[in-house]
Amino acid sequence: MCDAGLFQPRSDGVHAIKLGRHNHSISGLHYALCNACGTRGYLPGQLRENRRLHRAFEDSQADFISPTLILELREKYGLSQVLAAKLFGGGVQAFSKYENGKVTPAESTTKLMKLAFSDPEIMRKLAELSGVELGCNATPRRDLRNFEVKFLDFDYQARHKRASTVAEFESGARSSKKSENEFVMDSHRSIVSEEEATFWSEFQEMSWDVQAVLLTQSNPPVLN
Repeated sequence: MCDAGLFQPRSDGVHAIKLGRHNHSISGLHYALCNACGTRGYLPGQLRENRRLHRAFEDSQADFISPTLILELREKYGLSQVLAAKLFGGGVQAFSKYENGKVTPAESTTKLMKLAFSDPEIMRKLAELSGVELGCNATPRRDLRNFEVKFLDFDYQARHKRASTVAEFESGARSSKKSENEFVMDSHRSIVSEEEATFWSEFQEMSWDVQAVLLTQSNPPVLN
């Protein structure tokens, strides 16, 4: 955005997306437009709302399941990737590829996983047939999809803040004997919200495989 303008909120964004083997279009997405130069960007909260719209659309597609929901399915029932493959098929490496977004499960597998996620009784019967012991309680340890929504928003904000602070450092707007990285980190700490700080603290405590799934979902959609 230029120095002369202000970001104005818009809600007419359209995003072309491929879910599994089918192409779709999602409309009504949020973004911001500079009223002077026409640059596009996002205001706080817009990426979260876009991600919720994406999730709602994905959930409405019977033949698609997101990498995050697959991971949440495993966590809900205390399954390793190997045991999940024993239950749903696909081979030993299948769930690693599903959760990294490299491979899309077959339509029949997708429908079975979505049914098992929503109905613990179906999952228990499937486990009995496969000779697999489920984790206790059969409740999710955390709402990963909600966490993913926050991740997209906070990751975008963090990158935007860093770019702005680096530009400030390079322009010499502030005299400092600190290195660029020290300057950026100190500036970031002064403006980060309590919610962001808590979020990034939780993210750092997550296992690498969970972080990897979230990172695969971190890029904002390119709006048409």
